Amino acid sequence: MGISVLEAAKQRIHHIYDIHDTVVVLFSGGKDSQVVLHLVWEVAKERGHKFVNVLYFHDEFTLSPTIDLIRHYASLPWVRMHHFCIPTVGLRTVVDKPVEFVNWDKKRPNLRPIPDYAIRPSDELFEDRDVWFTRTEEFCLQSFVGKVAQVNGIRASESRFRWRGSVNKLIENYINAPQDFKRATLCKPLYDWEENDVLRYLWENKIQYCRIYDWQMFAKMDLRTSSWLHPEKIRHLKKLRAIDPHFYDRILEIFPDQVLHDRYSEEMDKDKVIAEYAKSWETIRKYIEVHYTDGTTKNIALHRLYQIWKLSKSERNERLNCYPLDYVLKYFIRGEVRKLLLPFRKGHKEWAKLL
Repeated sequence: MGISVLEAAKQRIHHIYDIHDTVVVLFSGGKDSQVVLHLVWEVAKERGHKFVNVLYFHDEFTLSPTIDLIRHYASLPWVRMHHFCIPTVGLRTVVDKPVEFVNWDKKRPNLRPIPDYAIRPSDELFEDRDVWFTRTEEFCLQSFVGKVAQVNGIRASESRFRWRGSVNKLIENYINAPQDFKRATLCKPLYDWEENDVLRYLWENKIQYCRIYDWQMFAKMDLRTSSWLHPEKIRHLKKLRAIDPHFYDRILEIFPDQVLHDRYSEEMDKDKVIAEYAKSWETIRKYIEVHYTDGTTKNIALHRLYQIWKLSKSERNERLNCYPLDYVLKYFIRGEVRKLLLPFRKGHKEWAKLL
């Protein structure tokens, strides 16, 4: 394009302001959302605005330094913070079994109390789990006027899921359809940035990032501020003992069975599991029936298996074996069934045969 990614991002944010009535930054406390928040504020000042709307979805199992950073930004005069505590349903992994849990569940001790200033649903709505599968976006955005832009710091190079969401349109590929609220869009003005671009912006503008990143660097982990019960994060549960032992102890107080994952997950013979269950689509279904114990999650997993099977039967996917059985089984072992599995790409030579 002949311009830097910084200039391109600011042009996109200007365009987002042009075609929306309200702009809201989805802020996680991570480095990417920090950069997008500061860029939106730069553009907002150029357009004569006095503040930026910011949404923070407070996950119960987020480390304290992230919460401290959120509170710092909430205190800034140009940030209008909307701090939500919502009983969303998540999955944690105990050795090889995905187990459902509810954030801020009133039926168990919470890792920390819900802040008094947090926006939360009524007691009746709090207990209605079906609402939070489909209407979280609507609940959080209903008070904003007109067409709402949800601006986040997602970058395509972070994962194949995020890359796929950035290339599904030829025009305005960084603006996507909403999940469940028709008045909203999802905007990713940093989609073509790399991690070094993000770190350079923070360094040059003297912006202090969350100190968790320093801990993760010395622990040789990916730089992420996501919940510690996330399927990808829980693989590093042992490292949490070194990073924040008090937080580690609190998780095991709330979920005592999680200690099994810490002690024995590395001893699980994954090759044996794959050899046993990656024989056919029916054996993968058997794996789900045996290992998914929660009814709702099991239904979601079985539905995903059917979707993936249908996708595997398309002419292109079948010809290139884009859904090999061991690849599909590993997806269900990880427990990430809330996101549809993307096809497995074996290399350019195989794809070139289609040309």
